[in-house]
Amino acid sequence: MKQKYLWIDHTSSELKALASQPAVAILPLGATEQHGPHLPVGVDTFLVEAFIQEAMTHLQSNDPVVVLPTLQVGVSTEHLNFPGTLSLSPELALSWCKSAGQALAQCGVKRLLMMNAHGGNVGLMDLAGREIRYQNGVHVFHTSWNQLVEPGFLAQLWPADELRFGMHGGAAETALMMAMKPDLVNAKALARHPSQSQEKAERFPIVGDGRSVKQAWMAEDYSASGAMGDATLATPEAGQALWRHVGQRLAQVVQELMTTR
Repeated sequence: MKQKYLWIDHTSSELKALASQPAVAILPLGATEQHGPHLPVGVDTFLVEAFIQEAMTHLQSNDPVVVLPTLQVGVSTEHLNFPGTLSLSPELALSWCKSAGQALAQCGVKRLLMMNAHGGNVGLMDLAGREIRYQNGVHVFHTSWNQLVEPGFLAQLWPADELRFGMHGGAAETALMMAMKPDLVNAKALARHPSQSQEKAERFPIVGDGRSVKQAWMAEDYSASGAMGDATLATPEAGQALWRHVGQRLAQVVQELMTTR
């Protein structure tokens, strides 16, 4: 395991020395927002940090990888009508990411991977990545943990309807939290939370297909509880398997980025 990979653990001169190596910096993007009655508001932050920690166990101790401080409050406008949610404005979040890119350029680090665990940050990554590339000359890549899952892997764990509509506080996120932070899961509150998106998919072949037309939605548009999916399908074993799988895939991404641009 890489013993020293956090940005905040390094000295200024150590970070500057990364310029002489094919270093990859990882910017974890989390969130602090409601996840239904059974999960804590820190789910997305816990997940992204745990995936990165797992990835580090699959890299060599001398691999030039450095992990920037996690953005623990993301762009969570869609959850603001539920208590506990914190959200940055898109402008402030973009400015924060651009500042990270500037710091990388100052150290001579030329590769940045944004690793994300919150859907509301996806648009942010698109904008920030291009701005950092243009302003700082850093080559930027970004992904979300669910994008790293190999095709067919999740189908071994949960039914197709849950994989399509269980997008927030459903089986996958609940299982991951059972594996990563079991003491923070309220087992007595596990329930199935139907999503209005499933009804829309049944009624409207284009608007409801989840691909052709995007809706600017608030969480309450789809679920009164704020969660979407069947949390009763979650098990710690499934969460552990998914955690390890994503961590291994993330490590492979980092290894590939060391030799590409």
